[in-house]
Amino acid sequence: MPVRMMPVTTAKVIKRPEISQVIGFMSDTAYSIYLKKWQSKYYHQIQIKKKTNNNHNQVVHNITSL
Repeated sequence: MPVRMMPVTTAKVIKRPEISQVIGFMSDTAYSIYLKKWQSKYYHQIQIKKKTNNNHNQVVHNITSL
């Protein structure tokens, strides 16, 4: 049997919003952590792509200018 700390009426009023807030907060933090990981993971790849594209454009430009 679970131990009830308060009467059922106050538990219904107080606990449910808190639980939904906690779940919302947890999902928000989990989403932000996931987003940071995703950004840090793909940020380097994007930077590398930008560098290689710039190098490729420079090489093509140098060849055409010759």
